Amino acid sequence: MEPLAVLALAVAGLGIGTVVIVRRLRDRAFHEVLADVGRENVVRIESVANAFRGRRRGFVRVRGNGCLCLTRTELLFQRWLPRHRLAIPLSHVREVALVDPGRGSATSRFLRLQYDEGGGETETLGFAVPEVSAWHE
Repeated sequence: MEPLAVLALAVAGLGIGTVVIVRRLRDRAFHEVLADVGRENVVRIESVANAFRGRRRGFVRVRGNGCLCLTRTELLFQRWLPRHRLAIPLSHVREVALVDPGRGSATSRFLRLQYDEGGGETETLGFAVPEVSAWHE
């Protein structure tokens, strides 16, 4: 077999393996959230969300990919890797806005959420999700 063909097969195998792993991580987070909150309590859920965190300087670093779930009482973000869950009580949410990052940005519109962390601190998170307008309702 030609070396180029072997390389092409190896790259294809790596790509397929990566897709399988990402799907398993996505599905695991989705099912864990559903099991914990109960399907009947879910207002909206998205298995593929990208969270950004930023304090005072905008959104500077990616926080991770995960599952975003809105219930009647809280917003949950279950990160795929490393596994971590962030729960924000809706009573702590101060502002929700749709943000257009402008031209030249790799990110499309996203949801910006400001909430009280406690102790007088306000945190800002951004979530890039499909159908972002539906999350703003």
